[in-house]
Amino acid sequence: MKFYFLSSLPCALSLGGAYFGKTDNFARHAEVCAKDEVFVEFRPQNALPITFFITEQLPFQPPERCEVYLLPDAIAIYAKDFMPCDFSLKVLFQTRLDDCAVTCFQQGERQICIETKQGMFVNALPPSFFPKEAQKVDSLLMLRGEEDFCLIDSNANLLLYEKCESVDFDGEFLRARLPLRDSKGRKADCAWRLSEGGCERVQFTLLQEKFFPPEELIAFAFFESILFGGDFSLFLNDRLLHEKEKIPAFLGNFLYVLPQEDPLACGLIYQKADRLYEVKIFRVEIKEGKITDIHG
Repeated sequence: MKFYFLSSLPCALSLGGAYFGKTDNFARHAEVCAKDEVFVEFRPQNALPITFFITEQLPFQPPERCEVYLLPDAIAIYAKDFMPCDFSLKVLFQTRLDDCAVTCFQQGERQICIETKQGMFVNALPPSFFPKEAQKVDSLLMLRGEEDFCLIDSNANLLLYEKCESVDFDGEFLRARLPLRDSKGRKADCAWRLSEGGCERVQFTLLQEKFFPPEELIAFAFFESILFGGDFSLFLNDRLLHEKEKIPAFLGNFLYVLPQEDPLACGLIYQKADRLYEVKIFRVEIKEGKITDIHG
């Protein structure tokens, strides 16, 4: 079976003990038989390697610190959460907020420690998150980085993590402007209602102007508009326009859009389990610049 190999850091990839090449966000691929239980090693320059065997269980149980994507005719393995080589204790910052002592530190992973009258709680932070400061927002704790933030409850559980251009708590809602990192560079204004048990998103306003892409980008722009809550009716012909309410249900709850070599097709990524995803291919038919049909 064909396997694709990608990594969040540049890595030397070895298969069965033999050097296979360098990996990063550009995929390398190989034909591998799961029954052979080939040993895989992703070795980065300044972090611990990620290693595992390719077995028949891999499509159901992803290797630790990896994400697995089930494609129609292949499997992609994304080595993602590399552990730093340095396990010495480094305190990033400490602060006291009312009766709560907050310590952000790194010992291998970046971690948060919260001390209250109820006890001391420690949890890992997202690998890409480098917090600079902390503040109380209602009954929760918000950690701020340069371009992102996260919400933590009193037991150090991670409730929300987002990239942002700005974030603020107005006393009633937490509000943030989020870059969507889509093909059109769109942004969204979001708001969350906070409670002791978590947060609930109550607003998602897409900031966009009317966008009419060239025909070879219509399929991609259409699926992205559905994903981010945009006005996808701009892409539909009159017949589909009358059935637009059925389209999101037909496509289901997908997380990302992948362009394909065929400009009329896109891969939609669905989560099956923790770190396990399935990619389904959808194709559109276009006539006179409008989508006339959608095939799964």
